[in-house]
Amino acid sequence: GTALSTGIPTALQGKIGICFTTDEPGVNDYSFDLGIVPYSAVEIGDTVWVDAAKNVIQDPGEPPVAGLPVVLYMKSPAMALDTVYTDANGKYLFRSLEPNKDYVIVFGLGNNYNGAGNIVINGVEYVATTANAGSDDANDSDAQKGSAVGGLASVFANVSVICLTTGDEGENNYTSDFGLTVEGIG
Repeated sequence: GTALSTGIPTALQGKIGICFTTDEPGVNDYSFDLGIVPYSAVEIGDTVWVDAAKNVIQDPGEPPVAGLPVVLYMKSPAMALDTVYTDANGKYLFRSLEPNKDYVIVFGLGNNYNGAGNIVINGVEYVATTANAGSDDANDSDAQKGSAVGGLASVFANVSVICLTTGDEGENNYTSDFGLTVEGIG
């Protein structure tokens, strides 16, 4: 058979399939096979909290930040894919992500930031803790100003972000935390 490169009906465009014609009308050609290999989706997420001890570590009992919008973007081109809100425990989670892809997590929306680039939640101004300052990635803050990260679109310049590449199939990342303080840490 001969593969068709034009004339695919609009309803079928972007779908998985094989279109072909045979050399003779009325002759069927069953020699084409299509294998589909599903991948195990990846999850990323974790916690937004107030670092009351101001030690850049998420300590037991420190208060969570609930209701903060968290937006997932493709890194390039910068395109929003999903928005979730932190739950009562400050937790957020993005599911069904492709393995080995570059993403940017943005904490808060434009109206959550003031002119100084600090996050404002329920009238309280917070400063992001220092990123990656702890020895345990599961308990430190990973977010930093987008302007501090090379290669990001300007849309991320004045917001707190985490840039990451998802792992292989089934390798979930539950260590993407964001710590906030009422007063900045040195």
